[in-house]
Order: sequence, then C-alpha cells, then structure tokens
Amino acid sequence: MNPADTNDLEPLRQLTEGMAIVVGGDRIARVSAELAGAFVEGDRLLTVPSTGALLHVPADVGRRTEAAVDRAVAAFSRMGAVTDDEISAFFEAFADRLDDDDAFAPIAEANAADVAAANARGRSTTRLVLSDTMRADMIDGLRTWAAAES
Repeated sequence: MNPADTNDLEPLRQLTEGMAIVVGGDRIARVSAELAGAFVEGDRLLTVPSTGALLHVPADVGRRTEAAVDRAVAAFSRMGAVTDDEISAFFEAFADRLDDDDAFAPIAEANAADVAAANARGRSTTRLVLSDTMRADMIDGLRTWAAAES
C-alpha cells in the first residue's frame, strides 16, 4: 500500500478491552477495560511513543482543540501584516498590564486557586507558584522583547 493512499482508513468507532494499539511503530499497548468503556464513536485515541500511554480525547475536547489550533494558525498568518512598532507596543502594553496591581489581581487569584487545587491533590507546586520574582522577571522579559531589534 502506498503510504499516501488513505482510502483504506476508517474511523475508530470503539475500543475493546485487550485491543492491540501500535505505539511508536514497533510496540503494542493493550486497551484497558476502563478505557474501552469510556471511549465512544467520535472520540480520539492518541499514543505517547516514549511511554506507551494511551490517551483518550473525548470528541468535544478534540473539536475545541482543533478550533483553537485553527484560530491560532489564522492569527499567526496575519502576523506578517503587523509592523515592528505594533509588535513592540504589544510587548510594552503587556508588560504594563502585568506591572499594574489592579490588572494583575485576577491573575494572582487564579494562580492561588490553581496552587490550592494542586496542593489538595498532593501535586508539586514548585513551578506553578507565580511569585513576585517570577512576575518581575516576566515584566523584564516582555520589555526586553519590546526593545529588541526585528
């Protein structure tokens, strides 16, 4: 079969317990009873080649993700029309907003909630905590980008 010929492809409608899934082209992972029971037509199944993990992506999550990627691609394609001054102004405005305590308050509140939720689940929060130092570094970084030559 020609690798470019996709006429033989068909949708994945269901998973069954013990079903063999090729991972990384040279290994097989087996579908668990839990995964088989949760998977419905329209969902997606992804594999992680380094670990062999099978990732279940519900249909609605797949659609939202695809739409977000489509919007990002469209936005990126319009970046060619943005001037250097406009890009610098964006980075300056972003830095100014992060530096404004009132504008930053909702971000700090959301971060505190994320940290509390992670702590409640027994997860590490080392990289999650948005400290004053991290905030200052972000502001400095944005101002560096604003001043950078294109």
